[in-house]
Amino acid sequence: MKNFMNTNHNISSIEFASRVNSKTAKKVHTNRACHGLVLHTSGDRTYVFDSGKRVRAAENDITYLPKGANYIVENTGNGECYAINYLTSDDVSYEPFSLKAKNPSLFLEYYKKAERVGKINNQVAQMENKSLLYAIICALINEFEAGYAPKSQLAVLRPAIKYIDENFSKKSIDIPYLSEMCGISETYFRKLFLKAYGTSPIKYVRSLKIERAKALLSSGLYSVTEAAELSGWNDEAYFSREFKKTVGVSPSESSKSEI
Repeated sequence: MKNFMNTNHNISSIEFASRVNSKTAKKVHTNRACHGLVLHTSGDRTYVFDSGKRVRAAENDITYLPKGANYIVENTGNGECYAINYLTSDDVSYEPFSLKAKNPSLFLEYYKKAERVGKINNQVAQMENKSLLYAIICALINEFEAGYAPKSQLAVLRPAIKYIDENFSKKSIDIPYLSEMCGISETYFRKLFLKAYGTSPIKYVRSLKIERAKALLSSGLYSVTEAAELSGWNDEAYFSREFKKTVGVSPSESSKSEI
């Protein structure tokens, strides 16, 4: 994993970007044609490689599958994932691994957009999906490096995290106020937050609001307007745009089916 995280990846092409269901997915892979980064959104599976290595992946795990690998997929129940298969100019492969996403909403947003763009077969779409894959890899590296943040630094952010978790759906979250609460400058607060959580404070708050709205809508007890208000969105139109961009369906669509 360390080699993957410490490499300047040179992506030459995106070969596939789509959602995959375990019922229809290929189970046996021989001499895999591309590298793959897979975001698991449901289900539980284990990749068993010919070297004997086993890589387990559950919900919100991101798995790297190397080009040239031979493996079988063991599924526990039905599940879904989003996969991006790609080639690199240097043709270097790394050991397979799975990493639990600290901010799954951020990754899901990237993967869903890559799926939509992947349906368009032109040069612009190819370039856009390359940029999305680079964004995914950068977010992965940020989260990996955050695992090495000293406990003393994480402790500095604790008052801000507690305040966010208790107030994200009730109040407007002000970054200068959070940094002052932690006793550090706004610039250092943003830098430390990114290192610790793999995302910016604003995106962290937005992901909490989206998850809260998803839970309210999936209960079937709340209208879109109510869900938006109760999860901290003051502008319903903006909420709807952000919800669809992240989740892939509109709030009204999601309320009619389980997310």
